[in-house]
Amino acid sequence: MAEMFMKMDKADIAIEALKQGPINARKMSDEMCAFRYALGECYESVGDFENAKKQYSKVYAYDSDFENIKDKINL
Repeated sequence: MAEMFMKMDKADIAIEALKQGPINARKMSDEMCAFRYALGECYESVGDFENAKKQYSKVYAYDSDFENIKDKINL
């Protein structure tokens, strides 16, 4: 659902949708990695670089080769 909101340039709604997900999960998995990456992209698109970097850092710690995370981690 969040992806749909992002395509509609509604990142603020996408963030709220993602916050309803497993945001407090501590155990990383491939699915959580994708979830946190998507959340990071949402934060980045609304200019919240601090929260974006927090999410990207968690992704990087789990899988440093995920998507273009090496570029994203240096926001």
